[in-house]
Amino acid sequence: MHEAPAPARRRRASFIARLILGGVWAGALVAVLAGCGSLTPGFYMGPVALSSEPEAPDAQAEVIPITWELLRQLGGIRKGAPTVPALSAQPYKIGMGDSLRIHVFGQPEFSFGANQPGATSTNVTVSGRIVADDGTVFVPLVGKVEAAGSSAEQFRVRLTHALEPLVRNPQVEVDIVAYRSQRVFLAGEVAAPGLQPITDRPLYVADAIGKAGGFTANADLSGAILARAGRSYAIDLDRLYYGGDVSQNVRLADGDVLTVPDRQARKLFVLGEVLSPRSYVMRRGRMSLAEALADAGGPNPFASNTGQLFVIRANADGMPQVYVFDSRTPIAMVMAEHFSVAPRDVIYLDPTGLARAGRLIGQLTPFLQTAITTRLLTNP
Repeated sequence: MHEAPAPARRRRASFIARLILGGVWAGALVAVLAGCGSLTPGFYMGPVALSSEPEAPDAQAEVIPITWELLRQLGGIRKGAPTVPALSAQPYKIGMGDSLRIHVFGQPEFSFGANQPGATSTNVTVSGRIVADDGTVFVPLVGKVEAAGSSAEQFRVRLTHALEPLVRNPQVEVDIVAYRSQRVFLAGEVAAPGLQPITDRPLYVADAIGKAGGFTANADLSGAILARAGRSYAIDLDRLYYGGDVSQNVRLADGDVLTVPDRQARKLFVLGEVLSPRSYVMRRGRMSLAEALADAGGPNPFASNTGQLFVIRANADGMPQVYVFDSRTPIAMVMAEHFSVAPRDVIYLDPTGLARAGRLIGQLTPFLQTAITTRLLTNP
């Protein structure tokens, strides 16, 4: 049997190479379309990834389609009342360190405080009586009088009764001239962080921020945290200042710590088939899904499957929630404008099956071409 000439062998090898490459293309396309997502490079969510069994049963993601009903529900949640316990309206309670002005009409020996009626710099040398660490105020000839935990009026009545054995029909007046026992602390992105006293006038969130000089340009208004009695509560200052939601303007209590964080931690992650996938610092105020996609350059027109857009976030228990969105219609884009994204959300746009097949082939082709070229060179 005669051996085929070299040109014929090369033509036959070239034909076989084309058949192999064509088979690889067809096989890759069939594998991708059949759902073999593990063979293709890059991220891929898709229905297979969402329906597959998780490694741990309690790690199963909650898959939620974005619908008009969902948008109405989320809107109701956003407008809900804050979880900070409401404080009952009550007068200021005297505490250790407070300074009291005491005036007994016609009895200067029982009167203390530079602000008392008729007092001058020549006949008054003390600004008031300081409440001691044991909660009492010392009054000459009377002794210690319990003051801590009482309102100014309650202390006035108690002091009046204590003076009755010494003064006929005593007329007593009591004022708090220095508030030192109750304080709140402001931290983070405010102009002047630090301690602020609570006085006889209730101190609200807006009051405290105003006294601190307002917030800085880097403040994350929607992420403020109020720490009280070992628990933390979310305060949305954006809703308070720009949405008129006065329910966020809660009354502060002694020992409260209000922290306004830096908005650099308020990041959004846009991944997948968009033109500029990366992390973004969210702007101040509400941000919609449509805005987030636009900031990322929009979907890649050559590779994106706009029918499979996902928003992934953690719920209150730290478990994943996957919001699924089909953005192929104009109505869907209106819905995207109404869907608010949250800090640390991951927005992911799936690739098309053809794009995934092309990437798989792009990885396999160099190896096949090298193998075929080597075969041709070793078998001239």
